[in-house]
Amino acid sequence: MEFSMRTISSTQAQKSFGELVTSAIKEPISITKHAKEVFVIVPSEEYHKMKQAYENASSRLFVAEDNIAQSYLGSVKGVFSSSAEVDQFIAKEREAWG
Repeated sequence: MEFSMRTISSTQAQKSFGELVTSAIKEPISITKHAKEVFVIVPSEEYHKMKQAYENASSRLFVAEDNIAQSYLGSVKGVFSSSAEVDQFIAKEREAWG
């Protein structure tokens, strides 16, 4: 998803704040300081959509990570007969890595 965005300096933003607010209702505006983008003003509706999308993606990522962990744990069942064996394996691997 690509779109153009108006860019203005922080000095310009201070001088014309009313115009900035009016413009930002319609489209995102990038604010720069010393020629580096420091933040973006976005319409409220767009912000809430992005926030919801982020929360949904985070939730799905957590579930995926949990599924991977469960799958891994299931695949190693029966490989070690005790927690002591697991500890020995880990110690041996640490030694091998130096």
